[in-house]
Amino acid sequence: MITEVNPVDGILKLVRERVTLDDIALSFDDETLKQYIAYHIIHGNAIWTQDDETQEITGILIAYECDRDEAGAPFNWVEPNGKNCIYVAQLAARDEDARDTLAQGYLALFPNEKPTYATRRGSLVPMNAHKISRELLRKRGSDGR
Repeated sequence: MITEVNPVDGILKLVRERVTLDDIALSFDDETLKQYIAYHIIHGNAIWTQDDETQEITGILIAYECDRDEAGAPFNWVEPNGKNCIYVAQLAARDEDARDTLAQGYLALFPNEKPTYATRRGSLVPMNAHKISRELLRKRGSDGR
C-alpha cells in the first residue's frame, strides 16, 4: 500500500530516530527543524531516499558548499557566500541501500572533490566524503548489487 508522505515530515521522523542528540540540528524544536529541512530542500542542499512501496523516507543527506569559516557555524538561514569546502550538515540512513544511494547522490551533487567537514560529537571535524562515497559504491559493485 502506497501512502503519501510529506518529505519534510518523513525526514524529521528519520532524523529524530537515527541522529544522536549531540548533533546541533537536534537542538531545534520540531517546527524549527521542519523549517531547516525545508530551507535546505528549497536551496538544493538536500537529497533523500524513499521506500518504493511505502514511500517512507529511508535516508537524508544535507550538504552544501561554503567557506571554511562557515562550516559548522550556527545556522543563520542565509546561503553561504563561499564555495571552497563542503559541509555535510546531516546524514541519516535506515539501511545500506539508502546509505549507498545517498553516497551516489553526494558524488553527483559534488563531482569536484573539496575539503569536507561535518559536526560530530559537537566538534567540527574533517571528513573524506568523496573517498567514503566512492568506497561504498565500489564495495556495492563488487558485491554484485
